[in-house]
Amino acid sequence: MTSITVVGGGLVGTRVVECLQAAGVSSAAVSSRLGAGETASSALKRRVCESTHAVVLAGPSAQQRQWARALVRQGISVVSTADAPSDIEALRALDPRAHDHDVAVVVGAAASPGLSTLLAASLARSMDTVHAVDVAVFGTGGPACARRHHQSFRRRAVEVREARPMFRTPGSSRRLVWFPDPIGAVDCYFAALADPMVIHRTMPGVDRVQARVAATRRDRLTARLPMLRPPHAEGRVGGLVVEARGTCDGSIVHRQLAVATPLASIAAVVAAKTALALCNGNFGTGVSSVADAFDPQSVVRNIAALVPVYGFDGSFQPSHSAPLQAARKWVPGS
Repeated sequence: MTSITVVGGGLVGTRVVECLQAAGVSSAAVSSRLGAGETASSALKRRVCESTHAVVLAGPSAQQRQWARALVRQGISVVSTADAPSDIEALRALDPRAHDHDVAVVVGAAASPGLSTLLAASLARSMDTVHAVDVAVFGTGGPACARRHHQSFRRRAVEVREARPMFRTPGSSRRLVWFPDPIGAVDCYFAALADPMVIHRTMPGVDRVQARVAATRRDRLTARLPMLRPPHAEGRVGGLVVEARGTCDGSIVHRQLAVATPLASIAAVVAAKTALALCNGNFGTGVSSVADAFDPQSVVRNIAALVPVYGFDGSFQPSHSAPLQAARKWVPGS
């Protein structure tokens, strides 16, 4: 029987275990906190079963790099839900070591990045060329995610233009984004999100990749202060919109896919499906992202059976006689 260990007993980790158990996989969640004087290597030897086929890291993003390093050293494949740009880059640096130990490390297997990468790749499959990809995120997946959201307005945002990363001021470039109900229209801003670099590595031919996060005026003004109140234990409603612009059959097209459900549930579904694919041998050795081994359109259809995915096709003919259609109405299904 396939055995997968989930490191992190928080909201996302608990739901990853539920998803894996529903799929008939033996799994258990263990705490990601180290004891006094305890190293990641000694903790893994004590807590992770030797028969484990893979480990899903679902604890705080900043802790995942040391856990992944210790797991790779022991020859265990890893699925990471880390979402901070610096943490994902540190995980990517494990690529030579992962090849040496013949294991796989899958990064960005959450909601943002994760499902955002899959939705962008799925949209690209339906178009001849893609010129731009825009990601917008609403809500948080739990206390750790809420703290990351708060910190994301303190650090430089990154966008990709002409295949090069460019730094932007966090909290700038406001855009009104229409999320599916019950969220509706929300102002979104640049923040320190990992999606642009992850999507760029998956789709290097795209000219521009941007990512924004929904925020209030208070979020932006208090970003440099400690959080004024404790984050919610449950992330409540969340949303994700991925928009692609390009061409198809000679026409200019503008297509979107979106979800409106708690982000912890989205992250858990993506992480669980990635871990199952990893155990089935879908990923090669080294570091990769979720869209590198999946058929994105197929996996989005599978995810849509668990998490409602909405789509909108705002295509139009580039002529004076064809009016531009506004992306207002979301249609269930992808």
